[in-house]
Amino acid sequence: MQSERTIFNVPTRGILTEVLISRIRHSNFLLRDVNTSLDELKESIAQHGLLHPIIVRIVELGGDSNYEVVAGNRRFAACKQLGWRRIMCHILELNQQEAFEVSLIENLQHKTLNPVEEARAYKKYVEGRGWGSLSELSHKIGKSHSYVCNRIRLLELPNEVLDRIVRRQTNPGVVQEVLAIKDRHQRQMVVQEIVDNDLTRRQVRSLIYGRTEEDGLFECISNSCKPSKKEILLHEKEKIIFRFITTLRIALMRLDDSLEGMTQDDDWVLWQNLIHCRSEIHKQIDELVSLKLKTRLHFDRIEHVSSNFSSKTKLEEIGQVIEDSR
Repeated sequence: MQSERTIFNVPTRGILTEVLISRIRHSNFLLRDVNTSLDELKESIAQHGLLHPIIVRIVELGGDSNYEVVAGNRRFAACKQLGWRRIMCHILELNQQEAFEVSLIENLQHKTLNPVEEARAYKKYVEGRGWGSLSELSHKIGKSHSYVCNRIRLLELPNEVLDRIVRRQTNPGVVQEVLAIKDRHQRQMVVQEIVDNDLTRRQVRSLIYGRTEEDGLFECISNSCKPSKKEILLHEKEKIIFRFITTLRIALMRLDDSLEGMTQDDDWVLWQNLIHCRSEIHKQIDELVSLKLKTRLHFDRIEHVSSNFSSKTKLEEIGQVIEDSR
């Protein structure tokens, strides 16, 4: 069964199939606690089944291929505790950065992260891993630069305030206003005032600046970044190549499962032929990876030429305007 969708600029065409739970491990980048309050989820899955497959990617560990959860760690943990042997998976071909991005956007879409978990995820992406700037991250997740920046700045607040945000006792949008105060003592006083009197955002702004929203001091920034037609075409090509690679890698893993327990001592000729078939599939995967890189390089080369031509045209237009004004 084939499944396809788009998550920011990552080609996400993949394979839907059942996978042995013993071949799956949790993600190294857990954005939330997967073992907290699983009873309700387990009961739901036991009664109604797994309504949405978990998203996994193929990873190499010690020379062996296995699966790593990209999104759906809690569902995976619940099914594992229920004693399931197999689980329906949406298998995608993703690198480490893309896996983190897909996990992040899945959680944002389903609103499963609290503001503090969200802030920590953004900070890990920008500072912990250095995968991109604030602007690049905001572009990928469809949020404004100011939104991402303000979320990260929440982590500057005292731990007791962060705990209140997690417990939904304090509105993060209100309390983040105090970050404009540089003096930590004054900031703490305003935070306490917010907590004690349940102040609104307008009241906090008025308290800090002595001005209201109508004065035009605050501005809401939003952006929507859409890929160009050429980028969409490139992503469609990459999806096809990704699907071929993923299908062959799954076949390779299933061949390994079939070879398990067999040695060349059992039947040397048969063993050599089977290993040769496996090697041929591995070569095809390498060729497809090379083809994907060539496709991307070709696109980048065209974009570079197009950009230079556009810049040259603009310079000529400016030069003409200057010439006409003389």
